[in-house]
Amino acid sequence: MKKFPLIFFLVVLTIVLYFLMNFNYLVFHTTIEVITFSICILIFIVSIISSRYSDSSIYSILGTGFLSVAIITIIHTIAYKGMGIVPQYDANLPTQMWIIMNYNLAIIFLYSFILSGKKFISFKKITFLNTFVSGIFIYLALIGYFPDCFIEGEGLTPFKRISEYVIIGLFLISLVLLIKNRKYIMKVVYNDLLISIILLCIGEFLFTLYIDVFGLQNFLGHIVRLYAFVFISHTAISVGITNPYESIFRELNFNSITDDLTGLYNRQYLFKKMEEITKDNNLNEYSFVIIDLDNFKKINDKYGHLTGDKVLVAFSNILKRSVRKYDVAGRFGGEEFVMLLNKCKPEMAYKIMKRIKFFVQKQYFTGQNIQITISCGISKLTKDINTSVAIADKYLYKAKSMGKNVIVYEEEKNV
Repeated sequence: MKKFPLIFFLVVLTIVLYFLMNFNYLVFHTTIEVITFSICILIFIVSIISSRYSDSSIYSILGTGFLSVAIITIIHTIAYKGMGIVPQYDANLPTQMWIIMNYNLAIIFLYSFILSGKKFISFKKITFLNTFVSGIFIYLALIGYFPDCFIEGEGLTPFKRISEYVIIGLFLISLVLLIKNRKYIMKVVYNDLLISIILLCIGEFLFTLYIDVFGLQNFLGHIVRLYAFVFISHTAISVGITNPYESIFRELNFNSITDDLTGLYNRQYLFKKMEEITKDNNLNEYSFVIIDLDNFKKINDKYGHLTGDKVLVAFSNILKRSVRKYDVAGRFGGEEFVMLLNKCKPEMAYKIMKRIKFFVQKQYFTGQNIQITISCGISKLTKDINTSVAIADKYLYKAKSMGKNVIVYEEEKNV
């Protein structure tokens, strides 16, 4: 019901645009592109406001590219066939602008989900870089050095059709990244971005079908794409106007419970999570694992701490891929890591860690071809958290004393 006003608006907008199309296609097209341009400017302005609080928030990064999308939208509009504003160009130029704009849009979504949360992000630098690169491609199209996308009397070129499918592929990758990171994103933002990416994929597919710039597929493609922008603008209103602080506090909360280097949960959160788990009556299903990277100090001494950090990050990525959705992995400190394995008694945890240990010792880390091994101590999680940690820690030191690259979960069982 919360989206009823938005859906009602889209229905009314569709009816109005349909009548405009039947009245005059150029009026319809100009109207739809002016609305798109206005939405792009709105998104960019909101992202500027958001960037004051955090350059690395997903919405700040997403907004960096919408200035260039707005600029390309205007060029596409005035160059459209029949406008007569730039008569020296035919229908090829607006189609080229369309492809440049949608490559830009797809890449914006892609790098937004990849870079969000990274500490080194600069809103101004990314905005400048995106606008500068877009300007280069616009210039190449204007002077005739960009591949043809539409030929009068023949229709779309192979380059244009292939590009549309490549763009769809980029959007689908973004969709996967969005779903993967949904727990870190406000629900309203997640839903709107999910819908908008799906609509953008549908719109791009429709644009692979038309042979006439005034055709039905072209009309439907513009409508679906406008819907996508409306949903993105709904996110802008939610983030920047209706509830501007929720996404900021969500990000701050996420940063407070994660390790800066590895992105895994930090020690504070791990103990908090264990306290929550110990309130459960089914503790027999939980195992607590401490993992230590063997001889890690030698790596720092030989290759330097920056290389050591890369090894820690690479190992953390292995843990992230290894945990199930109901498990928890975190960094305990230094080269020590922790796993809380749900629905997993120590015997099963031993088998899981044995697979991880075998995988790790076969890997080469960083450009130095460094190989590492791990030692592990496993205990059953009990209501006495400190005791559970102490037991796992005791087994870890036993593993170390046995020559390292060893897993211990009971005194008589080890490997």
